[in-house]
Amino acid sequence: MSTNEIQELVPRYGIENEWFDGKSVHVARPDAVARFFGRVPLPIELSLLAGMFKGAKGSCSYTGLDVVGTNARGLRFEVRHNDWIHPGHSNEVWLYRTAGGHLELRIESVFLSPAAPRGLATLVLWRMVRACVALDIRRITLFAIGGRSRDLAGERFRDGSRWGGYYYWPSVGFDGQIDDADRQFIDANYRFPQEIEKQPNVRGIFDLEGGKGAHFWRYNGNDVEDCEFLMDGNKMTLSVAILSAKVQSLVAEV
Repeated sequence: MSTNEIQELVPRYGIENEWFDGKSVHVARPDAVARFFGRVPLPIELSLLAGMFKGAKGSCSYTGLDVVGTNARGLRFEVRHNDWIHPGHSNEVWLYRTAGGHLELRIESVFLSPAAPRGLATLVLWRMVRACVALDIRRITLFAIGGRSRDLAGERFRDGSRWGGYYYWPSVGFDGQIDDADRQFIDANYRFPQEIEKQPNVRGIFDLEGGKGAHFWRYNGNDVEDCEFLMDGNKMTLSVAILSAKVQSLVAEV
């Protein structure tokens, strides 16, 4: 894929200049990238894959990763920020090869604090997707955490903010199946719209007409364990289209 095709699919926006300074991720072990990719020039900065932003400190190491169905070792990126990431935590991203040899990216943890600029997470993901397209990575996975079970258990950050991944990640193009516990919860509540009962996955709920599905999930949703964001080279997948609309809406507000 040419650079022009990448930019057309996942363009760079001027708003990025405010929150991203283009600094590369510090490689904790000099041979880490070479051991994973071989000694070949990469078409993108690893700071894109890691989700780096202005003022953050990042590291990269070649290490064992606990990902089912993959080769055991890959690159682990860790990103910290004094203000925009919760104290004592880091954003963590893994890059690995599947058993079939395909590159995949996993967003293992995101701990952006309420102090982070509005829209930062969306633009970070947009930049990750740009890097994935350049490297022909076709899948990003994560565990979308939050919702009613976490709220009932009182699981919150020290500043009182709640886990929001269960709602945020599907809203920007990730999808995952409704598990048995959610299915039982939905089936047991007659007041929920019947269309919701018929949906096999979270995006099906979000896409219901009039926003009623997204409203339902905001107040009744739960953890989504196996979420995925799919890309296909220079083709506009549903995931990329949803994220693109979110980014354009964000840019229009600035």
